[in-house]
Amino acid sequence: MASSQTLTVLILILISLFSPTLSVFDLNVSEVMTSQAAGTGADSLNVAAGIISSLQIDVELTVPLASTLFIPVDAAFNQLPHSARSKLQSLTVDERYIFMKAHIVNGYYPPTVLRSVNKMCPTLASEEMGTTMYLLNISASGGSSAVTISTAIVEAVVNRTVYSQHPIAIYAVSKVLLPIEIFGGGGVVAPPRRFLPRGSPPPSLHSGQPPLLSPQMYLVAALSFFFYCFVI
Repeated sequence: MASSQTLTVLILILISLFSPTLSVFDLNVSEVMTSQAAGTGADSLNVAAGIISSLQIDVELTVPLASTLFIPVDAAFNQLPHSARSKLQSLTVDERYIFMKAHIVNGYYPPTVLRSVNKMCPTLASEEMGTTMYLLNISASGGSSAVTISTAIVEAVVNRTVYSQHPIAIYAVSKVLLPIEIFGGGGVVAPPRRFLPRGSPPPSLHSGQPPLLSPQMYLVAALSFFFYCFVI
């Protein structure tokens, strides 16, 4: 019979085998956007980084899912028309959450790929509100290397690459990507609340919902149970 020491060694081996998968993706997009390399002065990304951080979108993006962010430079917020600026300032927290997610598309688009994209892309806001809403049109400008990002009411140009390493790409864009669903004159549909405001406690483990485990951890647990029942 296998000893308890043998079981312990086997469990440790299993955990070490899966450790690269289980490790947390530790890139914080807000920190990247506020770094010196991201830009200075009017070209910095501090305004958008502050919004993303306050809404914990940066925390959501620590999950290693491929995403591409189109982040307005600070000057873009200052250049907003008065009506758009007033509208933005009057948005609720939930509406701001959707507004900022409308600047992020699924999928990793490095610069070489981005210059060849010509299509309407759903954003993370589309996932929250509906696949036909909050779309971004990505297109290359003729034979040049310029890339434009547009909504139904505004067109921006990609100024520069801030960060590009799989699975995250971050680009600085010249204008705030105002979604027509919010800034087109119609009423804003309140989005479902699917995030915890900064400072809120995590869901209680006594709330009736079991904690979520990754498939790898389920496998480790199952194999451990097998060795405990049938090997020891």
